Amino acid sequence: RFDAKGARKFARVTEDHAPGGPKNPSATGRHYLAIVLDGTLYSAPFIKTPIYGGEAVIEGDFTAEEARDLAIVLRAGALPAPLRIVEERAVDPTLGRDSIRSGKRATIMAGAAVMVFMLLYYRLGGLVADGALILDLVLLPLGMMIASGFLGLLTAAQSVGNARISLPTLTLPGIAGIALTAGMAVDANVLIFERIREELRGGKRIWSAITAGYEKAFRTILDANVTTIITAVILFWQGSGPVRGFAVTLTAGILASMYTALVVTRMLFHLMVGYFGLKKVRMMQSFTKPQFDFLGKRAVGILLSLLVIAGSWTAFVIKGERNLGVDFTGGRSITFGLAEHLPVEEIRAALEKAGIGEAQIQYVKRISADPEARKAENLEVRVAFDAGDRAREALLSRFGDRGLRVLQEDSIGPKVGRELQKKAVMAIGFALVGIVIYITLRFEFGFAMGAIVALAHDVLITVGVYCLFGRQLSLPIIAALLTIVGYSVNDTIVVFDRIRENLRLKGSGASYISIANSSINQTLSRTLLTSLTTLLSVGILLLFGGGAINDFALTLFIGIVVGTYSSVFVATPVTLLWHREKGPTGGKSAA
Repeated sequence: RFDAKGARKFARVTEDHAPGGPKNPSATGRHYLAIVLDGTLYSAPFIKTPIYGGEAVIEGDFTAEEARDLAIVLRAGALPAPLRIVEERAVDPTLGRDSIRSGKRATIMAGAAVMVFMLLYYRLGGLVADGALILDLVLLPLGMMIASGFLGLLTAAQSVGNARISLPTLTLPGIAGIALTAGMAVDANVLIFERIREELRGGKRIWSAITAGYEKAFRTILDANVTTIITAVILFWQGSGPVRGFAVTLTAGILASMYTALVVTRMLFHLMVGYFGLKKVRMMQSFTKPQFDFLGKRAVGILLSLLVIAGSWTAFVIKGERNLGVDFTGGRSITFGLAEHLPVEEIRAALEKAGIGEAQIQYVKRISADPEARKAENLEVRVAFDAGDRAREALLSRFGDRGLRVLQEDSIGPKVGRELQKKAVMAIGFALVGIVIYITLRFEFGFAMGAIVALAHDVLITVGVYCLFGRQLSLPIIAALLTIVGYSVNDTIVVFDRIRENLRLKGSGASYISIANSSINQTLSRTLLTSLTTLLSVGILLLFGGGAINDFALTLFIGIVVGTYSSVFVATPVTLLWHREKGPTGGKSAA
C-alpha cells in the first residue's frame, strides 16, 4: 500500500505505461514495472491497466514461499536504482501443455524401454531390477523432498528461520531428470548382476555369489554416485529455477536407486534363495572373455579425439556469438508458431520496414519419431532488447493472417547474460575441482588426472558437436553438460575401481598396462550395457520430447556416447602416463 503521495505517483506511472497510454500507445504493447532491491531484480510484472488508490496486485503462478519472499522485498523498501528489465519470460499455454505432455510421455516410454531390456537380458534378475525401478519412481517424491531440503541448505534464502522442506515445482528439465534417472537407476543393478555373474563363473554357489557380488559392487556404486551428486550439488548452488529443479530430481533419483539396488534387490534375492530354493540365475551374455587390446590402440583413439575437437571447435569459433542463446547474449528471442513456411527474405523485409536492421532469423525443426511432428517447424527471431516489441508487432501485423502466432518470448539483459556466462563457467569449474578432490582421496592423484582430462574431452566434444547441429547454448544445456560430467566420471570410476582391485590381486607380476587393459575388458560388458540403457532413455527423450527437452536430450545423447568412449580411450591412457615408470608395486612398468 502506498501513502497519498506515492499513490499519485504510482497512478501517473501506470497511466503512462498501460496499453494505450502516452508512453505505450500500442493496445497490445507491454511495459514492465521492476521490483529491485540492492541492485537485484526480484520481479517484473507488466502493467495491464492504470492503477489508482495506492493498492496493486501482482498476478501470476507463485508458490507460497515465492509470494512471502516478494512481500519481504516490498516491505524492505527500494534503494535508488535504475528501472530496467533484467529478465522476463512468457510461454504460450499451448506450448507449455504440449511440452509437459511430451515430457511425460517420453518419461513413461523411457522407463518402459529400460524395463523391457532388463527383463530380456537379465531375465529373473531383470524382473527384480524392474521392480526396483518401479519402487524408485514411487519413492521419488519423498526423495525430492529430502533432496530439496538438503540442497536448500546451500542457499541463504532457503536456510533462514522460517524455511521449510517442501516438494519443489516440477519443471521441464525436472521431467528430463526423471527420465534420465530411469536409465541411470539400472546402472547399479547392472554392476551387481555382472559381479554376480563373475562370482558364479568362478565356481561359487548361488548364495555366496550373490553376497560377494553385492559386497564387491558396493564401493564402485558409492564412488560413482557420489561424483554425480557432487555435480548435482554444484547445479543447485550455482543454478536457478529449472536448473535447480533438475538438480533436485537427479539427486532424488540417485538416492532412491542406491537404496533399492543395494537394499531392496538384495533382500529379494536372499528371499528367493533362502525361502524359494533358487538354485541358478540365468542371464544373457554379451562377451564371454573379451581380450581386446584397447590400450594398444590408444594413439589412434587420442588422434581421433583431437580431430573431432579441432573440427567442431573451428566451426564453433567461426559462428561466434551465434552459438549462444538469449540466456548469455542478452536481447529478445521470440518463437512463433506457423501455419505455413514463410520465406526468410519476407520476414527480414518486414523487420527492416519496422526499423530493425539486425536480426537473427532461423527455423527450428524437431527431431521426432512422429513423421507429422517432423514436418512442423517454429520460427525463432532474435533481436536487440529494445526492438522486441516492434519485431513482434511488425511480424504479427504482416503475417498474422497467414497463421503466424507468438508461442514464446525470452528476454534478458546483457549484464545478466554476462553474469550467467560467469556462473556457468564457475559451475563446471567447481564440479571438476570437486571430482578431482574426491577421486584423489578415494584413489590417487594419477587417477584424478585421467578423469579430469576425460571430462574436459567430453565437454569440449559435446559442446562442439551440439553447436554443429545449429543449436544454441542455454542454461538447461549447462545443466546437461554438468550431468555429462557426473555420468562420464561414473563410467570412468568403474574402470578405475577394477584397476585398483587388480593391482592389489596381481601384485608385481604384471605390468600396469596389462592390468589396465585386462580391467577394461572385464568391465566392458557393464560399460556398454549401462550406456545402452541410459541411451535408450535419452534417445526416447530426443525423439518424443519437445522444446527445451529436445535440446537437453541431444546434449546428453552426445555426451553419453563420448563419455563411454573416453572412459576407455582417454581416461585410462592418461592414468597410464602417470604410472609409466611404475609397476604395480613401484617397479618398472613394461608400458
